[in-house]
Amino acid sequence: EVPSLIGGFAFDVHVSGMALRPPSDWPEPMCAALRELKSLVAADADFKRHQALGFCRDAHLCRFLLARGGQPIAAARMLRQALQWRTKRMPYWLLTDPESGVAQAFEQHSRTGKVHVRGRDRFGRSIVCMDGAVENMWYGPEQLRFLAYNLEAALCECAEGVDKMALIINLEGLTMGQAPMSSIRETLEILQVGFPETLGTAILWQPPAVFKALFQVMKHLIDDKTMAKVVPIHGATEPGTHNDQVLTQIFGDEWRETTGMGMPRFERAHSLWFGREVWGARGYVHASQWAQVLGRDARRADRAAAAGRGPPWSATWDEVIDGATWDGSHADFWQANLVPFR
Repeated sequence: EVPSLIGGFAFDVHVSGMALRPPSDWPEPMCAALRELKSLVAADADFKRHQALGFCRDAHLCRFLLARGGQPIAAARMLRQALQWRTKRMPYWLLTDPESGVAQAFEQHSRTGKVHVRGRDRFGRSIVCMDGAVENMWYGPEQLRFLAYNLEAALCECAEGVDKMALIINLEGLTMGQAPMSSIRETLEILQVGFPETLGTAILWQPPAVFKALFQVMKHLIDDKTMAKVVPIHGATEPGTHNDQVLTQIFGDEWRETTGMGMPRFERAHSLWFGREVWGARGYVHASQWAQVLGRDARRADRAAAAGRGPPWSATWDEVIDGATWDGSHADFWQANLVPFR
């Protein structure tokens, strides 16, 4: 059922795009564009690098073409930008070993629930919750890797036949000094370039007046297609209100529990960024959520192994790691998951 209170909602744009259909069902112009895109990038070192990690399949390339109006040259430019970012951040983490360095680092980042994947909405889209007011670490590469990891995990957890996510950005406690502009820019790059055509709906939860100034800056960094998927929720959300009806159409009758936005903040944790204790995200309980993360990644690893997509990946260190670009994070993860390591 199409949500009547969200203008322009279309299943192929907001829920399940062309990329999930077999290429034999694509229009011939898209098939021709795919062939041309492959010819443009096939010799690139970054393309080969990420192909070895299971990225750059036809479905991925289709999303870049869709994001650039079916134009192969523009899509190749976007893909190269995305692969440069992926080479730097390498977002292919699977936390199958809770004692590994990457698992322990990501658990620290997850303490307050500032970014977490939270089930599915009515359309089978994974729900990703973000709350900048509960930042507990210093801004930097690790935080952006953690965001990329959660987005990658969210896409893997969508229902069968779904390739979009529902993003909820809680802006209740937003202040202008919360996030450096460099982090905001890379966050937008991750969402738009690193994961094109994967955003279904973006909920801006209770934006304060100060957000208007920040939004004016951000609008210049967000493409029109993404802007059309933004749904602001401002004001009352009690049963029967317009906001309640909108959220029910997206997340179901239990949207308060499903999203956590109708729940209290349960836990406090120390924040290095704020230099004090802060409340965690709404509806977030770290111990149970982290157990779900580890269980989810164990299932993801099993599915990847069954499909022959690793880890462990049947690629060498030199084939996958670009020492000049990679940020050097968690070498032990790659040592354990690339065969052979050298």
